[in-house]
Amino acid sequence: MSLKFTHFNYFAPFITLLALLFLACAEIQKPTTACKGVDKCSLDKKCLAKECEQKNAFSCKLLADEYWYDGEPMDCFRQTDTKQARLYYQKACDLGFAEGCEGLGYTMNEKNLCSDESVVHFEKACAMDKTGEICGGIGTSCEIVENYKQALRFFAKACDLKYANACKDKGVLLLYLYDTQYTKEALEFFNKGCEFGYFGSCEYLAVLYKEGIYGVKQDLDRAKKYYQKSCDLRKWSECDGFERITCKLFECKESVK
Repeated sequence: MSLKFTHFNYFAPFITLLALLFLACAEIQKPTTACKGVDKCSLDKKCLAKECEQKNAFSCKLLADEYWYDGEPMDCFRQTDTKQARLYYQKACDLGFAEGCEGLGYTMNEKNLCSDESVVHFEKACAMDKTGEICGGIGTSCEIVENYKQALRFFAKACDLKYANACKDKGVLLLYLYDTQYTKEALEFFNKGCEFGYFGSCEYLAVLYKEGIYGVKQDLDRAKKYYQKSCDLRKWSECDGFERITCKLFECKESVK
């Protein structure tokens, strides 16, 4: 039985929450400064509603957030209103805003973030996604609730959009679920992630080749190459102790970035 990657952490719950906060479509109109907020905890709902009616998709999404998020920021607490949240996420989605469709999906079943009802809206969001970040975030949400079939699908979609983190996530999940059965496919996704510039994918490849696990033939030359690439993708000072030590063992050159 191969060793499991139990020493790696994806911080999945945090990624899911952050996924909703990024914009997928640069052309979406932003709300005016008039809607900035009545205090540190709340935006001006009346202002956002007016702009939403004027077909400002971002304002519709922000208004939905006001009804949906409780405790954002961390020291702010509001009463959630699922019905109103769905209404405005739907408006944002209908206006072509990917995050509106994504948000609508998350409101469909609070106990199951990746229910069949949710996936219908997630598919729409992912189809609008230009960077892969939303698709990848959805994949993580599905992974959290152990809907691995959907997680693998959305990670693949995100990877196709060159969202490197998702390529790594699919590779890790394949190894976790199937051990050596899909090692070749997992390596392909790790390689894509590494090529797309995510140091984490390079690290996984380095570990696999260094340790010779999951059916991968030990190859220290390849391990050295991937450790080097991992360090090259970020400043040397940002490499953690594990990587610095390993790179030094392999005589990696220090990145000059």
